[in-house]
Amino acid sequence: MAWDKPTVNGHLVAQEVLSNMLNNGTSYSSEIDFGKYDHRQLTKFLGYHFVASAVTGSNLDIALMGAHSSGGTKILLLDAVVADITDNTPVIAFKDINLYPMPYYYIRIITDGDETSNTLTITITV
Repeated sequence: MAWDKPTVNGHLVAQEVLSNMLNNGTSYSSEIDFGKYDHRQLTKFLGYHFVASAVTGSNLDIALMGAHSSGGTKILLLDAVVADITDNTPVIAFKDINLYPMPYYYIRIITDGDETSNTLTITITV
C-alpha cells in the first residue's frame, strides 16, 4: 500500500486503496506523510472521502490514529472520522488536523465481518 499523491487545482489529493482489510479485525492505512499539523496555522482542514466496494459485515469503523515516531505505537486521536460505512455509498468529512498534533498519522479501519474480498478507497484533500 502507498499513497498516490497527484495535485489537482493546486491541492494535494492523496489516495490509497486498501485491499487487505481483515476478517473481523483492525487494519491501517499506510503512514500519512502529508497534510501534517502546522503550528503556524490557526486551522488546517483536510477533506476525507471514503468509498467501500461493498460491506460484508454491518459496518466499517473509521478512526484517525497518531504516532510519535514512524511506525511507532498508534494512539487514537479521533474516533469516527466519518459515520460508520455500511455500504458502497461515498462518505465525506472535513476535519481540522491542527486539533490533533502528531508527527505521524494513520487511518484505522475496524471490521466486524469478512471484508477480505472488499476494498476501501481513501482520498484525503489537503
